[in-house]
Amino acid sequence: MPRRSPAELLAEHDRLRSCLDVLAAVLGPVLEPDDPRYLVDGLVSAETTRAAVLNGAARASDVLAGAREAIADLTRAVEDLGRRAPDKAGFVLDAYRATTGRDLWKDADHPGRLLRAILKRGFIANETEYRLVADYLADMATGLLTDAQRDTAGQMLARFPDRPQ
Repeated sequence: MPRRSPAELLAEHDRLRSCLDVLAAVLGPVLEPDDPRYLVDGLVSAETTRAAVLNGAARASDVLAGAREAIADLTRAVEDLGRRAPDKAGFVLDAYRATTGRDLWKDADHPGRLLRAILKRGFIANETEYRLVADYLADMATGLLTDAQRDTAGQMLARFPDRPQ
């Protein structure tokens, strides 16, 4: 895949950040009713990260990677909530849709689908993928990974960052 320009990376960052900001706003009160803004307050604003890139204080690829990592964390939380409290996960998905008019899993990759794609590809491409695979491997909930997938994931984690070029 050809390298993308900083403007293209920022455009993807902006798309992901709009998704992230809405998800943090609707998920925070569900996860922490006593401090409903804790997720929102914990995020550096999209404007701040964009300005850092435009001022040369940060690289576009780095702020995009940060947005990807944050969205991966929150979508993983929604997926986990779906196992523990499906009604709450449904509320989050409905609230996201009501706010944006879009489906969360179309805006952000479903972490389970992303994991299956990584396992099929056979290598971990970056730190965000590494964290996702490691999180799934550490999660002992039944049915998340087969024994074969657990073995493959463990081998891939051990090989990271050595990957085919």
